[in-house]
Amino acid sequence: MKQSVIAVNREEVIKTFKSLKVVMGKIPKKLQNAVVIELRFSKAGLVFVLPSVELTVPCTCTVKGGAVVRFYYFEQIIKDQVKPEIEIVVNDNSMQIGGLTFQVTTK
Repeated sequence: MKQSVIAVNREEVIKTFKSLKVVMGKIPKKLQNAVVIELRFSKAGLVFVLPSVELTVPCTCTVKGGAVVRFYYFEQIIKDQVKPEIEIVVNDNSMQIGGLTFQVTTK
């Protein structure tokens, strides 16, 4: 996968996570930490995918692609950002947000 740079509004992503947590409430507590979220990104937007739900947030993106990351881990990283606009850099099997680089599964 070529490097993709995604710029997205932090508040929009946080609102989306609140909506996704409604679905998470239907998953047994002991399994919730293992849940992963699929991120699909393109010029059309950043799509958050969980079983039975897809939500889209407007974004700018350089190269379309996708990644899979643990739901709560990704949510906490987003919440920890202080800038209103978040830049997400996705490379082969890694993602960088605000200087933090971590492993993901890329598509």
